[in-house]
Amino acid sequence: MVSGNQKREELQTRDRSRVLLAVFGAVAGLALWWLNEVMPGLIGNDRVGLALTIAISAFFGTALALAGPLSLSRALAGAVLVSIPAAVLTTVASNRFDTLPEFFATGHPLIALGVVLTVPLPFLSAGLGARRDWFHYPTLFDSAWMILIRCAAAFTFVAVFWGLLLLGDALFGLVGLVQIQRVLEVPWVIYVLTGAVIGFAMAVAHDMSDYISPHMFLCLLRLFIPLVLAVMGVFLIALPSQGVSEVLGGLSAAGTMMLMSVVAATLVTSALDRSDRMAVDTRFLAWCTQALAALLPLMAAMAVYAVVVRVAQYGWTPSRMAALTGASLLLAYGVVYAISVLFYRDWARRIRQGNIWLALLTLAVATVWLSPFFNPQKTSAATQVARFADGDVSVEDLDLWSLGRDWGPDGARALETLKSLDHPDAPRLEQRLSILALAESRDEFDTGPGSNRGIEALEQFLAEVAIRPKGALLPGAMRWSDYTHLADSWAAACDRDTPKGRNGCVAIVADILPEHAGNEIVLFLLASENYATETLIVPGLDLNDQAYRNNPTVLGFERTDRNAPDILDAVIDDNFRFGRKSLNTIEIQTVPRVFLP
Repeated sequence: MVSGNQKREELQTRDRSRVLLAVFGAVAGLALWWLNEVMPGLIGNDRVGLALTIAISAFFGTALALAGPLSLSRALAGAVLVSIPAAVLTTVASNRFDTLPEFFATGHPLIALGVVLTVPLPFLSAGLGARRDWFHYPTLFDSAWMILIRCAAAFTFVAVFWGLLLLGDALFGLVGLVQIQRVLEVPWVIYVLTGAVIGFAMAVAHDMSDYISPHMFLCLLRLFIPLVLAVMGVFLIALPSQGVSEVLGGLSAAGTMMLMSVVAATLVTSALDRSDRMAVDTRFLAWCTQALAALLPLMAAMAVYAVVVRVAQYGWTPSRMAALTGASLLLAYGVVYAISVLFYRDWARRIRQGNIWLALLTLAVATVWLSPFFNPQKTSAATQVARFADGDVSVEDLDLWSLGRDWGPDGARALETLKSLDHPDAPRLEQRLSILALAESRDEFDTGPGSNRGIEALEQFLAEVAIRPKGALLPGAMRWSDYTHLADSWAAACDRDTPKGRNGCVAIVADILPEHAGNEIVLFLLASENYATETLIVPGLDLNDQAYRNNPTVLGFERTDRNAPDILDAVIDDNFRFGRKSLNTIEIQTVPRVFLP
């Protein structure tokens, strides 16, 4: 029986905790405002700014996540243990690139940083808590899920708070009161208010932990175990009949299987809960959990295989190294789970203990990714150079854009090494590097003049385009390389069918413009099933000198739809004539078209 004094003391302690966390959250918001609004003008070195941003943000975020289960002083100690190493590792890793945007654009450092910041939290909560046991699985399990639930509840509360505050501001505005708006116009107020509300909500969520326990959420998750088991089982049974190499030939396939593996591992963990007493209590769900754990290594192994196939085809890239790292970690989870199930006795306890060491392994791998001992850009660039030098990859298939624009100084050094190679394809490589130097985007590099894809599309177009009048030839002086950036759309038009089933591209070759020597080209393309385009091309002129013009002038409108697809069939059937009204006129289906340069 709790006495009245004890009840009052508990309430006072609870209120003090809420106020303390609200004040701490407000300080965190003020620090975030300083980082975003003040620090950039004070610190010119972006690496120092990065270190401060990560250290301060991670410190306050980690402390808020740990506070409640831990006293604020212990939460602050745990926050220091997480934030300082994370800031140092990330800042050191950023030196792989000349600029911070290039570093973070790769995406991998953000994932590794997220792991370094989140995985230690349950261990800190267990090790610095009342039990002082860093590896006590029930505490680790409860801490991990409660941190997630408390953060979700806090941010939901913040969203509701701001929704109500803005609604109140709108109502005040109807009667001419602008007090709320004026307060919010103070630069730091929004940051401080948000931080205070988050801190207060985190404290309330901890106080209400008996009511917002993750147990209900875990029970709902367990209901998906039979469904996921059925999907994985059908996939693995059907995979051989579809051809393993065809299905698993790309990173998208690996990503899909990795995501399914993460789902399966999460469901197994949720089913086993913190102890046997809290685990699934029906024989059917227990059997499904065992089967799912047994299938997990097969799914993860297929993901590993998909990445390995891609690497064998195209060599290493940072993305493939990250994919293989993730798939290998999931395979480790799968092997531990399957072995635990194989030795039936105490299989659940083995998986729980395995989760502890697997989490530490994941943390170690993420730390290595950010450490100076590992550089995926350098390794990838070196392997791409070696593949080209050994003749395993052609100039056209060499990913020069990634080397020159995405992989930082290591990629740039790899380009210099490529230039110095005594290789039979050195002239073509030099041409491609000159295109790379001028290209402003990957798409321009891939499809612009001299690009691989543009040349292939242009070759397809020239092989499929119909030439009229019959017997006419395309001008020999035509600089087709000027048009490779348009060739994709030209080749796509050729792939479409006219109403009579012909290729959707045809060209009239004739001396349409007397002021220019030689023949010109009028190109008709099927842009869609219902629309055709007309283009005048003047050989020998630069594109900037009006060598290419769409939409000719039409004299008269005897046809209501001058761009109907059957215009191509009319040209292919020689249903056109030249110059009845002027030398630069072609009459098609009785409609005169005047072409001007």
